[in-house]
Amino acid sequence: MTKQNYQNHVRYYPAHHFVFYPVLMILTGASIYYAVRSDEYTLIWAFIAITLFMIG
Repeated sequence: MTKQNYQNHVRYYPAHHFVFYPVLMILTGASIYYAVRSDEYTLIWAFIAITLFMIG
């Protein structure tokens, strides 16, 4: 393994910074929206929102 230095250090990992995190934020926002708007499944959507928040 090569020694890490400024030239080979990756500042942005595209899979995480430009795909995973935006999708995670959209899903977290949608689950919070449905937790607030839903009468029947509020607890389930709140659990999903908390779980997604903890993943990020």
